[in-house]
Amino acid sequence: MSRNTKTAQLVAFTLFLICLVSVGSAQQPARAPLALGAEPDKFAALAFLSGTWTATPDADSAKRLGIVAGQPSGVFTFLPELNGQVLVRRNIRGAVRNQAYARDDVLYIYFESGALRAIYFDTEGHVIHYSVSTAADSAVFLSDVAAPGPRFRLSYHLNGESLDGLFEVAAPGSADFHPYLHWTSTKAKK
Repeated sequence: MSRNTKTAQLVAFTLFLICLVSVGSAQQPARAPLALGAEPDKFAALAFLSGTWTATPDADSAKRLGIVAGQPSGVFTFLPELNGQVLVRRNIRGAVRNQAYARDDVLYIYFESGALRAIYFDTEGHVIHYSVSTAADSAVFLSDVAAPGPRFRLSYHLNGESLDGLFEVAAPGSADFHPYLHWTSTKAKK
């Protein structure tokens, strides 16, 4: 079997699993953040991300998104799924103020061969494979070098009670990342 056929089969299988998870999660009652089942420390380094967050972009990002600076642009969640085997970030589409920018996207965070990895999908057809590194109250998602095109770096850092986010882009073949979007998020009160 060719590499392209195997890749296509893997993508199809992954999309099938995403559909199953989406249908299953729509039928399940709300889950408590990071109820990780049998492995309570599995995602401990990412526990600071857990919950529902409202994001407000900085002025440059607001301009890029076509929204009013200083106003929340949307809501996202980080919650465990599949009995704690994956941590999932989802944007909540209805919460985005600029519907021209609104899109569904999902980021699955998982372990593979002992390493923390992630894969991103959105309704525009983007698929991004990330390696994940963590430090105290921070996480960096770095797109794989082998992927054609630009590289991406998504960073989160807990700053007191706020969660700062930064999405950066590097041109193909370059190691110089440039900010594309920057936001600060506040956690929803229980």
